[in-house]
Amino acid sequence: MDAMFILFKQISNLLQKEDNFINLTQLSGLNLKTPSHRLKASILVQNYFKKLGYFQALDTSCFITPKVKETQQMLSFLLEFLSKNEEEDNKNESAPS
Repeated sequence: MDAMFILFKQISNLLQKEDNFINLTQLSGLNLKTPSHRLKASILVQNYFKKLGYFQALDTSCFITPKVKETQQMLSFLLEFLSKNEEEDNKNESAPS
């Protein structure tokens, strides 16, 4: 979950203020040692993935009792999302005005 928090923090920085749906304060304020907070965090992250366009099957068990393959798919999706946005930013910066 720590790696995903870092990635969502980077994604949050990429999003325009009015489009930013990621609540980092709420996400970081959860104590992941308690079951109710783990459930809240997994629901938040599940919704974030859906809003970013992740269409693989996701449920709260993916975050509470993660499997290696699912975690790799989700992290790959986030890394691809970040790299795509960086490429678009670089194209926009280098395009003549």
